[in-house]
Amino acid sequence: MYKKTLSYKDLFTNEPKTEDVYFHLSKADLIELEFENEAIGGIKGLVDSIKAPGVDPKKVIRVFKDLISRAYGRRNEAGGFVKSEQMSAEFMASEAYSEFFMGLMSNTNNAVDFFNKVVPVDLQEAVAKEVASGLVQNPATTPSAETTTVTPAYQVENRLPTGAEIDAMSEAELVVAMDFEPVAETKDERPAWLREGRSPSKDELKGAAPALVREAMKLRAAGK
Repeated sequence: MYKKTLSYKDLFTNEPKTEDVYFHLSKADLIELEFENEAIGGIKGLVDSIKAPGVDPKKVIRVFKDLISRAYGRRNEAGGFVKSEQMSAEFMASEAYSEFFMGLMSNTNNAVDFFNKVVPVDLQEAVAKEVASGLVQNPATTPSAETTTVTPAYQVENRLPTGAEIDAMSEAELVVAMDFEPVAETKDERPAWLREGRSPSKDELKGAAPALVREAMKLRAAGK
């Protein structure tokens, strides 16, 4: 847990204000952070990356903003520590956040103290060991059981279910069956000779529309 007393001026009234802010990352939070940085060696790799000579200051800022957002919370009436995305967003849009962040970025000792208390080394090591030993697995890479979806025979065959099929259905399957409507087959209204791809007889061509006569001529020209 990291506690900081901040003094700043209210944005609207310009009145001086003082408040205590709290930051804490649980073991579960640290495990999540470890997995998110797995490609660079976990939390230790993250620490090393922002301590590296010539590191881009923008990267340091991103890391600290992320930690502040993850760790910020408030004490509730029962004395517990609670946090949420909304709480974090409200804090990071406040003058208190501005005062706090500038205090970290302008003083290396403040930044190191914040990091070490929010992400203590002993807890870093414990989390890293659990992840490395396989006691904790990354949900994003843990294979899940494959789900096989079976399409009912009546849907495959484009028909309503039989009585026997209905009797064997669960309540959920009955709901699906109630909504199922077989797709009406499109009837081919073309003359038999056109469907069969052959030249029509004179009787078949009697009274035919000009478009059909044209098709008949094409078939004859093709020797069909």
